[in-house]
Amino acid sequence: MRVGRSLAWLTALSLKELDRYRHSGVALEIHETGILAVACSVHGLDWFGSLHRELVASRLPVGFEPIGGDEARVLEPALGAAVDRALFAELDCYVRPETLTSGLAAHLAAHGVAVREGEHVCALRRSGDA
Repeated sequence: MRVGRSLAWLTALSLKELDRYRHSGVALEIHETGILAVACSVHGLDWFGSLHRELVASRLPVGFEPIGGDEARVLEPALGAAVDRALFAELDCYVRPETLTSGLAAHLAAHGVAVREGEHVCALRRSGDA
């Protein structure tokens, strides 16, 4: 049962942190339209079934619902006819990673932090209030 709890905790923590970034002025592209996991066979989403049972047993928010291929194509018209089934996680979001990293770098630089690109990093150390 630890996988479901860990996933729920990590999702909640990530969403909270992304909100904190946005409220701090970090520019990033975030899509809060949910996440769609698709499959072309009956067994393609099997692992979600065990996760679903674990979340329900732990009384954690499930956050996703099974939908058919036609419903998935309404949400994502680029999906082909081979998609037979899907799971839609409305509590989740998608962040464009390049906007997150560039937004964080710009925010840090604006607050006096030296940002160097292309460097090998072995450790991070806080200096002063930065």
